[in-house]
Amino acid sequence: MEKIIVRYSIFLKLSLKNKMMWLYVLLMVCVALLFSKVVISDNDNTTVMLYGESAEADQVIMRLTASESVFSFVEAETEYDLEEKVRSGAAECGFVFHDGFEKNFSDGKKGGVDFATSPFTVKGIAAKETVFAAIMEIYAGDLIGNEAGNIFKDKDGGLERTMQYYNNIVHSDEVFDVKYEKIDGAATQNIRHLANRFFPVHGIITFILLSYGLFMENENRFGKYRSFGKAFTSTERNVLFVEKRFATLTVPILAVFITARVLEASFPIMNDILYFAILLPIIVVFVSIFSTLFKREESYICWSLFVLFAVLIGGMVFTL
Repeated sequence: MEKIIVRYSIFLKLSLKNKMMWLYVLLMVCVALLFSKVVISDNDNTTVMLYGESAEADQVIMRLTASESVFSFVEAETEYDLEEKVRSGAAECGFVFHDGFEKNFSDGKKGGVDFATSPFTVKGIAAKETVFAAIMEIYAGDLIGNEAGNIFKDKDGGLERTMQYYNNIVHSDEVFDVKYEKIDGAATQNIRHLANRFFPVHGIITFILLSYGLFMENENRFGKYRSFGKAFTSTERNVLFVEKRFATLTVPILAVFITARVLEASFPIMNDILYFAILLPIIVVFVSIFSTLFKREESYICWSLFVLFAVLIGGMVFTL
C-alpha cells in the first residue's frame, strides 16, 4: 500500500509539471463559462417581448398586451432589454417595431419589424402569426384602400361596403370566437422533466475530460511512456499505468468538480460528488481497454476522434 501511495505521489507531481494539463484545465474552464450561458427556454414559456418608440408601435403593442392569447406579450424598456430576455431564455422571442414600420406595411415594402429569436425558440412561428394578425387588424383598411381602384369599378362605393364588412368581422365574434384552454398532459410533464435535467456545463466538461484522458493515453501507449516499466512483470506494469492514469486525471477532475459547482450549483452536491467519483474510474478503464485495441498510433488517433465525435453528437441528441 505504501508503494502505491509513493508511486501515485510521484506520478501526481509529474502531472503537475505538465503544461498540457494546465492548458486543458484552462480550456475547460473557458468553454464551461461559455456553455453556462446556454439556456433552453422552458416548455411553458410563452413570454413574447415587444419594443417600439413610435406612436404607431405603441398602438400595436397595446393591442397585443391587452388581447386574449396563448402568449403573454410584455413591453420591453429598451431594445437591449428585449434582446437580453430572449438570449437568456426568459422570453420565447421578441419583436422590435422600428419607426415607419407602418408605412412599409401599408405600402407593401419589406422591413420595419425585427424578429428576435434564439436557437431554442420553438413557438416563434405562432408568435409571428399572432403579431401579424394584430398589425393586419389595424392596417388592413389601408391596404384595401390602396388597392380599391384596382379592385372596384366604383372605387368609393366598393371601398365603403368592403370596410363596413371588414369592421364587422374585426369588432364582432361572428367569424372568430377563440377560447384558449391549457392542457398539461403527460408528454408536457416529460418534456419539462428533461428540460430541468439539462446541465450543459456538466456535459461539456465531461467531454473535455474524456478527450484529455484519450490524449494522455496516446503518450502511454505510443509516446514517450511506451517503454516505461518494461523491467516489471506484465501485472506490475499494468498496475503502474493504472496509478499513472489516476494521477494524471486527479487535478483535472478536481478542476471540473469545482467548475461544475460554481457554474451549475443547482445540481445537488452529493450527486456531483457521486458523478465525478464514478466518472474518473470509468474514463480510466475505458482508455485502458480502448488503447489495447490498436497497434498503430494513427489508428488510435482516428478512432479516438470518432469516439469523441460520437459522444458529442450523442450528447446533443439526448439533450434536444
